[in-house]
Amino acid sequence: MFPILFGILTQAHAKDLSETTVGIGVNNWYHQDISAVSIRTMLPLSSQSESSLGQLHLEGLVGFDNDPSSRTKTFLAGRVLTAVVVEDNLNLLAGAGAGFGWVNQTAVLQFQPALEVQYFLFGLEYLSFESGVGLDISLGAGENSARTSGKLLGGFHYWF
Repeated sequence: MFPILFGILTQAHAKDLSETTVGIGVNNWYHQDISAVSIRTMLPLSSQSESSLGQLHLEGLVGFDNDPSSRTKTFLAGRVLTAVVVEDNLNLLAGAGAGFGWVNQTAVLQFQPALEVQYFLFGLEYLSFESGVGLDISLGAGENSARTSGKLLGGFHYWF
């Protein structure tokens, strides 16, 4: 049983992101508890997919929370990430993002430097999961804050 399972798992490979690709998914990096729809594209920076700084990820996010029992929140954000380490099933990305949101009709500007791990599970070569750590800086009337953030399951993307 185990040799058959091992033989199946060794045939799986991560999606080759050296091609120009688009990923659509969910991300919960911005704000405390709002998940956002995320569209991410990867642009190769060099002709060698093996180079450690050969990828630039651009991501757009939009999210909202309109629960009557809590504060209303909406935001639009963008992130730019570059690959620090590129492996077959794991990429280490570093970058920053900026977003503009509304919390109870108050405009909030948010900045976020972050370090993210993007990983692919064996057998799911087109599906990436993201986890990471960062610093959230929010600026807005009555909404100013700075805090560290870490997301075990920060998001996922399906790559086309």
